[in-house]
Amino acid sequence: MPRHLAIALLISLALPATAPAQEAGLPTFDSAPDMRAELDRLMEARDFVAVVQRFSPPATMSLGRVRMLEDRLKTSLGPLDNSADLIVTELAPGVTRQVVAYWNGDTYAYVYVLVHARADGLKVLDFQISGDIRQIKEWW
Repeated sequence: MPRHLAIALLISLALPATAPAQEAGLPTFDSAPDMRAELDRLMEARDFVAVVQRFSPPATMSLGRVRMLEDRLKTSLGPLDNSADLIVTELAPGVTRQVVAYWNGDTYAYVYVLVHARADGLKVLDFQISGDIRQIKEWW
């Protein structure tokens, strides 16, 4: 199996779609730049457990399983030291969705984030991650 397909499969298995957000458990950031800086820091470090803990509204996978798969991913992925916004769309005032690509060489990971900017902070309503670019179609 080609390396990029194996990585896509591992990421997809490790971090499935999250459950619908519950207001009490929504991840919150001070601002969009603060959220992006935290996401970039964790993705560049390949700290997928911390990414799930910090960004996912109530996750559907146990952290034990994420940790096990994270170990496999770290051996397959080099540092994800490049990033770019692929898509940023404002759906309504204060509600934005975006897809960010992270890569190293020919290895990519894609992050989808749906956020709502409110007076009490930036709330993450949905968060997903994949190594398969075709996943972006499902996020839109």
